[in-house]
Amino acid sequence: MQLAARNLTRDGKTTLVPTGRSRWLVPLMICPCRWLALSLPEPLPATVNPQPNAKSRDLAANIGVEFRTPEEYFLDQAPEPFSREFEPKDHLVRVVDAPPAPFTRRNKQDVVMFCGSPGAGKSTFYWGNLKPLDYERINQDLLKTRDRCLKVARESLSAGRSVAIDNTNADPETRACWVRLAREFSVPIRCIHFTAPTRLCEHNDCVRALNPDVMNPEGRVKLPGIAFRSFAQRFVAPSESEGFQDIVQVDFHFHGTDEQRQRWSQYWVSSFST
Repeated sequence: MQLAARNLTRDGKTTLVPTGRSRWLVPLMICPCRWLALSLPEPLPATVNPQPNAKSRDLAANIGVEFRTPEEYFLDQAPEPFSREFEPKDHLVRVVDAPPAPFTRRNKQDVVMFCGSPGAGKSTFYWGNLKPLDYERINQDLLKTRDRCLKVARESLSAGRSVAIDNTNADPETRACWVRLAREFSVPIRCIHFTAPTRLCEHNDCVRALNPDVMNPEGRVKLPGIAFRSFAQRFVAPSESEGFQDIVQVDFHFHGTDEQRQRWSQYWVSSFST
């Protein structure tokens, strides 16, 4: 079906303008209180649950203006069905009092292994909870290879220090490397499981990368979608039967300034990879 929209002219008149067959829309601001979209010959993105106009709708919501398609605005058609894959505000819970520390040291020396998706808050948790307890951070983003991570962890354990393995560690095979290392030094190994779902993590990653001035102290770049899909495909929940002394579960809670909260609550990802 050929689509058309009415074009506003300088004298206030309208003319009918064909817009093609595509349903991929780009925004056009025509006055301070209306947000419209015009069709261009672009396909819908190949995502798990593609939504027409998602980017334009998200942008309109972020800047606080109303969104309508040309058919809705000019032809009084009923609004198109639309649902978002992820609603940031559903994950914002204000904590009046500081929650109890989710992690305390149990052993003089041990290995603490993280398990969770990219963007789940693992590094933030390390800096806020394990660094003050003098854990040495082992991070594959910095060290580049697992062999290098094992080498540095082995050196730290040999020096009598405790280590925190700040990697995703999605499956039992990967985690077994760290269980064997702990046994090699006759120290306990504990697991911290970050439960944030992958879409929440993808949102976190995008907010972090696109707000370097206030939310990206380590200068992280935006991760490709395959990083989240790969974790979701490989993930097996950790079990004490793998050799862990205990498993501490850490759920996502936003902590930040009012400015950071305001930015985090906006829509940053219009099509998710998982």
